Amino acid sequence: MVNTVTDTQLLTTCITLVSIFLAMMVNNHRINDLRDVIRAEMRADRAETKARFASLEAKMDRNQETLLRILAEIDRRVSRLEERTS
Repeated sequence: MVNTVTDTQLLTTCITLVSIFLAMMVNNHRINDLRDVIRAEMRADRAETKARFASLEAKMDRNQETLLRILAEIDRRVSRLEERTS
């Protein structure tokens, strides 16, 4: 006995395959959109982080300059005290 595919079975199979293909295409499109959104958010976060680091670096530079001035003043004072005691 030979199994033959009826028109209804063939049509059902085709509809199923086309539905799966369309669902994959829609899902792929949604994934691409989500990927673009995530990339944009990551770029914004990176830019914010870079700005924070730049600000922190500027503060560190200012603090370093202040610390160097204070240390130079202490060094001058110590030198004066040494001169007086000698």
